[in-house]
Amino acid sequence: MPDLFTSHSWCLDLPFVISISALVCGAALSNPSTSYSDIGDRDTYNQALWWGAAHPGDPPGTNGCFSSNRTFETCCVSWTGELPTCWEKQGAQMERMEGSNLTYDACCVAKHHWAPRSFSCDGKSMYWQRLYQTLALFRVFTELHETPLNQASPQECLVGGVLASILSLIHIGYDRQYRTQEQKDMDYERAEGLLLVLFSSPVTLEEVLVSGWPLFLSLDLFRADEGFLQMARQRLPLQTPGEHTLKWSEVVVKSIQNGQGSRIAMEPVIRLGNSITKSGDVALAQLVPILTALVEYHNLRNFQCPRSDQGEVIALAMEAKRLITFVDTQLRQWMIAVKRPLSLLISLKLPLVNLLQAVSWPAVVLTDPGKVLQTSVHFPGALLLKRVPFYKVRELPLLVQHVHPGFDAASNMVRATAQPMCYQEGFLQLILSMASMASSGPSSPSSRRLRLWDVGASYGDCLLWAAAVLDPLKDLELRGFEPLPAQALAFRQSAQVARAQVTVENMALRDERGTLDIGFPSHSMALATFQSCRKQYEVPSNNEYQCISRTTTSETLDEYLRRLAPVELVDLLKVHVQGDELSVLHGANASFTSGRICGLHLNLEHFYLTPGAARMISNLLRRSGFIGVLVNLWDVRPVNFLNLKSAMVRRQPFWRRGQRPAPEDMTHELLAWSTTEGCRDSLVVNAAQKLWTAQADEQAQEIDSLQEQLQSASRATTAPTSREALDAEPWATLTGDGWRQKPSMTLLEERSTRQLEEVRHAALQSEAQISRRGKEAEAQKELEEQRNLEAELQSELRAAEVELAKIAEEANNKIEAANLRIRSLRREREEANNALEERRQGNQKLQAMLEEIEQEKSQLMEQKEALIRIVEDLHSSCTQAGLPATDRASIDSITGFKMPS
Repeated sequence: MPDLFTSHSWCLDLPFVISISALVCGAALSNPSTSYSDIGDRDTYNQALWWGAAHPGDPPGTNGCFSSNRTFETCCVSWTGELPTCWEKQGAQMERMEGSNLTYDACCVAKHHWAPRSFSCDGKSMYWQRLYQTLALFRVFTELHETPLNQASPQECLVGGVLASILSLIHIGYDRQYRTQEQKDMDYERAEGLLLVLFSSPVTLEEVLVSGWPLFLSLDLFRADEGFLQMARQRLPLQTPGEHTLKWSEVVVKSIQNGQGSRIAMEPVIRLGNSITKSGDVALAQLVPILTALVEYHNLRNFQCPRSDQGEVIALAMEAKRLITFVDTQLRQWMIAVKRPLSLLISLKLPLVNLLQAVSWPAVVLTDPGKVLQTSVHFPGALLLKRVPFYKVRELPLLVQHVHPGFDAASNMVRATAQPMCYQEGFLQLILSMASMASSGPSSPSSRRLRLWDVGASYGDCLLWAAAVLDPLKDLELRGFEPLPAQALAFRQSAQVARAQVTVENMALRDERGTLDIGFPSHSMALATFQSCRKQYEVPSNNEYQCISRTTTSETLDEYLRRLAPVELVDLLKVHVQGDELSVLHGANASFTSGRICGLHLNLEHFYLTPGAARMISNLLRRSGFIGVLVNLWDVRPVNFLNLKSAMVRRQPFWRRGQRPAPEDMTHELLAWSTTEGCRDSLVVNAAQKLWTAQADEQAQEIDSLQEQLQSASRATTAPTSREALDAEPWATLTGDGWRQKPSMTLLEERSTRQLEEVRHAALQSEAQISRRGKEAEAQKELEEQRNLEAELQSELRAAEVELAKIAEEANNKIEAANLRIRSLRREREEANNALEERRQGNQKLQAMLEEIEQEKSQLMEQKEALIRIVEDLHSSCTQAGLPATDRASIDSITGFKMPS
């Protein structure tokens, strides 16, 4: 094995590979003969190529390569070590019959001008769809009871089957008492062999990364298990890197973890490479260019490309593709040479798996909006067509969706389902009804611009889906408001290639203008909220989810409308802001009452956080002349106080394939529309009326009944005197000829206090009569809910008291620890001062000694000079006395002088 690692026969030079890839890729892209007829929209395919997104269609020139009997797994994957033979037999016959040239190289081997092929196996069977979404969304394995891992055949779905075989090894770790060592070894060897088959197949590394199967994340989890590490080391013993290499490897791992959605620092990677090179480990040195190229690829794909103009994206994307091609070439040959890729990836101490995991979160996904209308394992989309039977189903174009380039629940949902994450059932029905009416041509209700605004747009899934469905409408304005900068940036990138006019505002709409912080849990930016993120997510998860804060700006909708479009109407205002809905509505009060908003879609799932929310919403709708319904895919109810209150209870959305949810599990959305004159021709209003006229009429009948009783109780006058009373109850009546006008405010203010009390009393009686119509059970239910709420509040109070006690205890402990630390620091400071003083005194002594030495040196120099003068004088005297000079050996010594005899 060491000889194999030290071999350089399969090492490639990075600049050489990049230059060759550039020539081949450039030639392929510039080839005008390339056909896109079999992949649909060429622009969409180019976007997939540039962004490295998996494209579900066949690559250019491969139309007819595969069929139900000729799959990629059977005809392109070598299961026995030899190339499949189906091309030799059936390919020749097809060539004669159809004039085609179907070969292994043409159909199986990826080309540089191809976008990554899709290997999600989404269209194969419901088993694979369920398994894919369970694993891609990182759900617990207990949900796999209907999709057991041992039924995932790699011959049917290559990447998914290989991952399933690896994950089945978990049973080795947890079923030790039921499995023999021989069975465990067989399972491990099977997973090892299948992973080698994958690396030997024509599936590229880029295609594995964007497939959605969490292969490298699973391998990273295995690396943390000592049992699997031991099994890997037994099969492939590797030399442990040096301490310096391990240190920089850990630094790189931390840089990767901190680099989601941003750059991964290159400096620690370079230092790691230098450490490996200095260690002389030739085997690990082969990984240095791979690690460097992966970091560059990550930074290009996930940081530079999303922040660049469209013109720059192409050059950056081609550079990223060349880098991942180089990594694929190097890594594939290494895995094949080692022959034990599973053991190598598990036991390797360098951050290779971490980097592969980091680049497996694609920032761009091609989504199919038509899939929303299909029943899947998580959403009964086919029911939409039953609720809107008059919608004519047509083929919708693929969408280019930008998501968060890292771990994020909403982004993972888009990746796993390959469809926009828009499952708000009332909104979907309304858009389908609008599309049906718009497709009727000149008979459509309105010819003016249609405006749909989404407050809390997140990544823009719902507006992008609406844009695809409403594509026949040429004059369509979509506007999204998103306070988080990262999500707004992703939405804006998606909007650049959308067919409709889409505007993205990086701001929040609330009840006042200002700058404030918004928090979101670490696992999902789509759950960003202004309503105590820590209380909603951090505390219930036992700090598993950490809340992250970002600063954003806010403005009221009234101010925004006055500034942007003083006279225009908003056909639909969609609000989904995680508990801040009432703040948005308060900031839009003037727009509602003045008739500037024609339709309202409201999520009710977070209104349980706001006491009295049902009364506030009910009053707002009545004041503004709105009627509406509470809707989901199974139930439609008219809007009234009791229905609103029962809907504002926290529930987890529940749906199991083939089953209707129980009433207590149903969540409802509010859809309301204006009946004012200015909104009569709005497509939103007409589509809503077409869908829910009967339920809205029931609400109108209740209003009529209440109006008649109020008028009979006050025949002498026409309305109550109090302006507040007018705001609290509906005084306009819906008739066949339209809304009757409200009485003037002057007459209302002339009412006496006695008559006002009579009207209020009559209103209470009429409301009681309405509520008694079969509502006794609901009243009992409401009482029970209040009791449950009281119990929950008591439980929360006790929990809060316990938490407060814990916090107080922790605070005391921290204070005590801080005091101890302070005392310790004081002692250290005193010791340091004493040591400093001692050193200062020592320095002073040394300085004094140095001065004494300098003085002695000066004295010695003076003595030397005096001695030299004496010697010179003696020499002069001897010369004058006639003593011979030739016999003198040195003037520095008088011992050599010869005295005269």
